[in-house]
Amino acid sequence: MTDSKEHPVEILWRMQQEAMAGAGQAQEAEEPRWGGLAFGVGELRLVTELTSVNDVLDCPAITPLPGTQPWLRGVCNVRGNLYSVVDLGVYLNVALPLVAKEGRLLVVNNRDLGCCLLVSKIFGLRHFNEEQQGQDVSVLDRAIQPYVTQAFLQDDELWGVLDLNLLVTDEKFLNIERPAKSA
Repeated sequence: MTDSKEHPVEILWRMQQEAMAGAGQAQEAEEPRWGGLAFGVGELRLVTELTSVNDVLDCPAITPLPGTQPWLRGVCNVRGNLYSVVDLGVYLNVALPLVAKEGRLLVVNNRDLGCCLLVSKIFGLRHFNEEQQGQDVSVLDRAIQPYVTQAFLQDDELWGVLDLNLLVTDEKFLNIERPAKSA
C-alpha cells in the first residue's frame, strides 16, 4: 500500500480517469478516417458522402418519358416532388436495366436537379481507415472513373468513392435526349 495522503476514493477516481483517458486515446487511433453510404451497381461497390444523398427509398412507380436516353427510366413522385430516375448501372454501362421494384433509389442532394439514382443494392454505412485508402481507381470500370475521387480496399473488396456532384453536373448526364436514328 502507498503512503499517499490521498483518500482511497480519490485514488480510485484518479485511476478511473487515467484508464478512461487511455481508452479514449486508443479509440481515437482506431477511429475510421472516412465514412459514407455504400451501395452496389452491377458488380461495382461504391460509397458516397452522406451529405450527397437526401434519402434512400424503395422505388415508387416510374412514369416513362418518351424520346429520352435508355438510362433515364422516367420520373417518379417522392413526397409530392417530381424526380427524374436514372438507372445508374445502365448509364455507366456496367449492368443490365434493373427491375424498378428490385432496386433502391438514392435521392441526390442537389437543389438545381431533382434526380434519383436507381441502384441494385444498399449496403448501409461503411467506414474506412487511413490504411485502406489510396487504392488505384484505374482498375475500376472506365465509365465510372471520371466520377470516382478515391478508393478504399476493405475485406478484399474495392470501394470507389463516387462524387455525386461530379456525376450530376456532367454534360453527358444532363443530355437526356435520345439521339435521332440515322436513315
